[in-house]
Order: sequence, then C-alpha cells, then structure tokens
Amino acid sequence: MEEIACLTVDLLLQKIEGKEVATTGYFLPVTLLPGKSI
Repeated sequence: MEEIACLTVDLLLQKIEGKEVATTGYFLPVTLLPGKSI
C-alpha cells in the first residue's frame, strides 16, 4: 500500500506542478479510493 501511495504522489506532483504540498496530501486519499479520479 505504501508503494502505491508513493507512486500516486509522484503522479500527482507531475500533474499539479506549482501546487502546494498540502494540496497533494488532500488529493492523495481521494485518488486511492476506487472509482475516484482527478
């Protein structure tokens, strides 16, 4: 699960460049939820 989270964070950082890290932490759990996407 941790590995998936790390990969998700990397993808988010690439998609939301310029965003605050706090925002990434907010979207992370949403992305991990089934059927959810940004």
